[in-house]
Amino acid sequence: MPRTKKKQQHKKGSDTAVQGTNDSSVVSKASAAARGYFRDAFLQHFVCRVARRAPLINRGYYVRWRAVDHCVRRFLQVTAGCPKRQILSLGAGFDSLYFRLRADGDLDRAVVYEVDFADVAQRKAALIAANETLGGMLDSCLPSSPGPVYVSSSMYQLLGVDIREEAQVEDALSAAGLHWAAPTLVLSEVVLTYMETDRSDATISWAAKLLPQSVFVMYEQICPHDPFGRIMQEHFLKLNSTLHALRQYPDTRAQRRRFLTKGWDCLSSAPVISWSPTVLPVRPIPVSLEGLGMASTRLGPEQVMLTGGSSKGGRLAETRALLRGQEGWRAVVEPFVDLGVRLHHTVTCVPGGGVVIYGGRSSPLNPIRDIFRVTFNPCGVSPAADPQSQAAETIHVESMICSGDPPPPRWRHTASVVSLRGRDFLFVFGGKNQSESALGDGHFLNLGQQIWTEMPVEGTAPPARHSHSACPYQSHSPTTRCC
Repeated sequence: MPRTKKKQQHKKGSDTAVQGTNDSSVVSKASAAARGYFRDAFLQHFVCRVARRAPLINRGYYVRWRAVDHCVRRFLQVTAGCPKRQILSLGAGFDSLYFRLRADGDLDRAVVYEVDFADVAQRKAALIAANETLGGMLDSCLPSSPGPVYVSSSMYQLLGVDIREEAQVEDALSAAGLHWAAPTLVLSEVVLTYMETDRSDATISWAAKLLPQSVFVMYEQICPHDPFGRIMQEHFLKLNSTLHALRQYPDTRAQRRRFLTKGWDCLSSAPVISWSPTVLPVRPIPVSLEGLGMASTRLGPEQVMLTGGSSKGGRLAETRALLRGQEGWRAVVEPFVDLGVRLHHTVTCVPGGGVVIYGGRSSPLNPIRDIFRVTFNPCGVSPAADPQSQAAETIHVESMICSGDPPPPRWRHTASVVSLRGRDFLFVFGGKNQSESALGDGHFLNLGQQIWTEMPVEGTAPPARHSHSACPYQSHSPTTRCC
């Protein structure tokens, strides 16, 4: 038999075995629900009959059900004020999550998307269509078709796609109406471990890249080398359902490293999601300074650099610093730092230390084209240790000579640092100049090579604006929030 055909048969057999774990899982969940471990009135509709599992199995599925339910409901609580939010369940199988949330009234402005093998999705769609209770939970339902969407409702979409095929999943989700920029909970409940590790790693990276406002909840086996872990592995081997990821990621520490290297920012084994506002204490500092249109940045502990601006006495050419000593805050002039007269410019902290000063104007008809990089020497004299020091020795100013196609000069713009494929860019957006009342273009400056770079940007561009704010909210992708 040809080797390719053998591989295809092995893959099909393995996929069938993995699909069989869904049937076993829903029977175990239904058993735990029937025994009163948790309340779920819908699981019984996805099994032929409610079997009775051993108490140890019931307890294990209680922990699993409770952990996932807690994370999902916490996500819905903290996103309650968002106009759109969604749950993307990978390898959902016969899970009853949507029906429970819909019955509890927890899906206001929310949609549940479920993705699984086409055979599994087709069987689930048939069960839903044949059951009055389940069918009654859908406000509209499209008939089954050869396409990937097997159930379509305003709050529920069931898709039959192999999650290993990223392009197909992306196309199917887009067609089903998934909003890639909306807050999203990605759920993987004992799913990724059945995939080859390189494929499951790719799925994790794919989700981090395409869903910038998302959290990933994964429930998976760990600790393969203790007595229980060895028995567990033998069990799944007999079922022809190898736990692939368990070998490379045997504990929570390894899983943390996995997600951090695949594009995710921070992790917790017990997710605590918080998008609520934080109250910050504000206390005025008695320092007499004027500076309309100035920009500021932190030099170090108890040091702030102030650049440009204007006052009642006219436009300011000198660079000043706010220093905190034993007697409180004081303002000093940095005599060796000459950045010239400029207003409404930006000062952006960049990776590796220092700041980039970009744009601004010296008058309404004179935009500034120079770009400066300012670095701070930590070996300089500390103003806190020496109150007479003005810390001029710690500041170094260098003019940046940049190639490429620079953007038109501007002021009242924003400049934020974003990262892509290990490279750092200064993303300049909006502002105004002597010929345009408001600009809506965006430009990327490669900070390492000092080259203005064109970069394709997808999605709807924000309208032209100036005097706005912008900040990066994804450290691993070129994503900036403008307000």
